[in-house]
Amino acid sequence: MSEINKAYIYEQLDIIHREKKLDTSSYISKMIGREDIPYEVIVFVNKHLPIEKFVTYNEIYNKRRNSPLFRNLVDINLPIEEQAIVLSSLLTQSLIGIKHIHSEDRSSIVDAINVDVILNALSQYIHSYNTDIITEVFRMYQTIFKTLFPK
Repeated sequence: MSEINKAYIYEQLDIIHREKKLDTSSYISKMIGREDIPYEVIVFVNKHLPIEKFVTYNEIYNKRRNSPLFRNLVDINLPIEEQAIVLSSLLTQSLIGIKHIHSEDRSSIVDAINVDVILNALSQYIHSYNTDIITEVFRMYQTIFKTLFPK
């Protein structure tokens, strides 16, 4: 599995340009002279050539019409108990997502979904009813999904 670095993104932009005949020059320009990769470029690449590290995020988005998980993830008025359930479902989806992936690639996907953050938040919620951590982590994932999949 490829690391998401500038070389990887340049390569993906080249493939999108050659194979999908899309103009990628503005995205290349956004990357020139920067140390980081602008999120707009990652969103564009993921839309046209899904990034393998984002397999769980992409699966949730692709199932958005049949599954309430994506709708719940972007719902700003979800009660705290439902937020905890959504985080638990996100964890389950990541396990489903890595089921068919080679063992050496699994850690990359687990890192991309931040499994440790979810587990820690759920543990604190269960053991000490820490609702703040649930809300904080839930909002983090809302931001990730709203950024990766803008309307």
